[in-house]
Amino acid sequence: MSLQEYDFKKIGLFLGFLLVLVVALIGTGGSLYYRSQFKKTQDILKQASINPSDSAQTIIDKVGKLIKLPQGEIPTIATISDLSKLKDQAFFARAKVGDKVLLYAEAKKAVLYDPVDNVIVEVGPLLVPTGTPSQNEAFVENSKNIKISATPAIAGITASPSGKVKVAVYNGTEVTGITDSFASELPKKVIEVQVIQKTAAANNDYAKTLAIDISGNKKDMLSEVAKAAGAEISEMPAGEKKPLADTDILIILGSDKL
Repeated sequence: MSLQEYDFKKIGLFLGFLLVLVVALIGTGGSLYYRSQFKKTQDILKQASINPSDSAQTIIDKVGKLIKLPQGEIPTIATISDLSKLKDQAFFARAKVGDKVLLYAEAKKAVLYDPVDNVIVEVGPLLVPTGTPSQNEAFVENSKNIKISATPAIAGITASPSGKVKVAVYNGTEVTGITDSFASELPKKVIEVQVIQKTAAANNDYAKTLAIDISGNKKDMLSEVAKAAGAEISEMPAGEKKPLADTDILIILGSDKL
């Protein structure tokens, strides 16, 4: 399978055709026919022209250095060319013309990436047809765009979505201000993370950065967070204060971060 990058304008005609099918099938019980037509549309999209400005693999490699991407699947990559078609979707609230959207159909995940600033702008679930058109009406917004769920799922939001790994960050050094930059960068590396607390540690002489499993049920995420944080997995240090009650993982920044 070749890697391809698609422009929203180029795929608009095909998604418009899909929208007509959805409307025609509502109430008819034709879910099998709908899924069949969706598959045909996906096959047509794969034959669209390649945007020569940046290879799809280059984009995937760049995004893969910022967050952990789904494995075993090659995403469809779309380029945002008309924000007016996306203005009602919260997923694209901070999008700019030229941003890339990586669509993982099997993993049901979408990633919004700014190639200019080399940052992840948003991540969210991708809705794909699984039942009748009425059940999947959120999948298609209009004739030119794929509908992304409006539920945000990346750092920068203030709410605490379910499923997030809640992280507290302590400054274990004498240098002030290092927690802010660390707390803003960590969720970009591990999208499941939400930093809920930033404060000074009880002690300020930590030589190494530590990662501690506070909740006791996030061992599957502890190693990933520790790696992203450049931290050593540890037990709770003696004499250290406890973080907020709903904290899953505690990161104590050491002098190795200076």
